[in-house]
Amino acid sequence: MKFLDMEELEDRLVSISEGKPIVNETLKAAEGYVIRNSKEKVAQEYIELFEKLMRS
Repeated sequence: MKFLDMEELEDRLVSISEGKPIVNETLKAAEGYVIRNSKEKVAQEYIELFEKLMRS
């Protein structure tokens, strides 16, 4: 979660404690990031890259 100043941090923390929609949106975005960047996916991308380089 990013914030520019202490006032924005305070607003974000209040939103979290009140269960506002921004909380669920942030959690879903974080989950998507974790899935897209899982160690398995990153490893598979490297394997594919190295295989492609070896064929060249």
